[in-house]
Amino acid sequence: MLLSKYSQLSLKAKILLPLLFTFLGIWSVGTVSFGYFFSQRLEAKLKAETEDVSSLVMHAFHHEKQLLLLKARWVADSQEISQLVANKNKIALLRSLLSR
Repeated sequence: MLLSKYSQLSLKAKILLPLLFTFLGIWSVGTVSFGYFFSQRLEAKLKAETEDVSSLVMHAFHHEKQLLLLKARWVADSQEISQLVANKNKIALLRSLLSR
């Protein structure tokens, strides 16, 4: 059926139709290939940026943790705090800790 319709076409259409289908096929494959290539590059770039940001955040958290540990040790080693804990004076202890 399709072959009989093709044979009824003019010579101009018989030449143009295969070229048009070939061009459209190559264009479609090229578009899909470029899209895949660029999406893969974009995904790799975003993954690398995410890893970099997460590394920076983890470093900041580690630094903050170390800083808080040092502050806690400094407060715990304070003579005034030690005396308030030994005397079990909760109100003065809270006042002293909150003022720091």
